Parts: sequence; C-alpha cells; structure tokens
Amino acid sequence: MLNNNPQNLQQYSERLWLTRPYPAGNGQDCIIGICFKQDDGSFASVDALRLNPDGIYYHKKLKLGTEDSQAFKFYIDSMTKKFSSGNYTTGLCASIQKLFLGGKTIDEISKELNLPRTHVISLLPNT
Repeated sequence: MLNNNPQNLQQYSERLWLTRPYPAGNGQDCIIGICFKQDDGSFASVDALRLNPDGIYYHKKLKLGTEDSQAFKFYIDSMTKKFSSGNYTTGLCASIQKLFLGGKTIDEISKELNLPRTHVISLLPNT
C-alpha cells in the first residue's frame, strides 16, 4: 500500500497508474510499476513491466508490444478488471512497505527478502 502522492506516477486510466521508467541497471530496459488507485486515494502496486529502448513492453517473458498494440491493451484491461473491484494489496507489497517505512534501504530490503533490487523498486513507485 502506498501513500496518495502520485508524484512519480503517470495516470493511464481512471484507476490505473504507471510509474515513470526506472533504469533496470543494465543500461537497456526500464522497469515500469503498475499501480491501482484505491477507494481511499492510496495506491497499491500490483505488478511490473519491462520497457525496452524501442518502446516494447514485456510482462516477464511475454512480449506485449507498444502501448498502442492489442496485446498491451488486453493485458492492461485484464489487470484493470482483476483489481478494480476493490482495494488490493499483497503480502509481499505490505512487507516491503513495512520494511521501507521502518527505515530499511532498497538494497537492505532486496537482500532480506531475496528479491532483485528492481523488483523491490517496482513495488515502491514513490521512491
């Protein structure tokens, strides 16, 4: 669960927001977090996409294409339907948020939870 300050978020639809691109560290792809605005105005980070320099989005190994492609729109629509029926969070999101608010750095959280640094960052879009 995230606060209600969308300073690093770009609105995609009424309830869906995407984080601004964050370099993944390899100098090529960027990480894009997917967040949903909840009824109380807070944001829940629910997934992440990779964006390559050519503007092609990937979900894990699945090529979604550009923002204009049918595959990308279908994926976003399915995410919207999946999570727009109410407030959403996961145990992982809650754990990361608790550690972060408790003063741990992204690197410390990554090590403690055995997650890639980019994954931790994607679940904290306001960092």
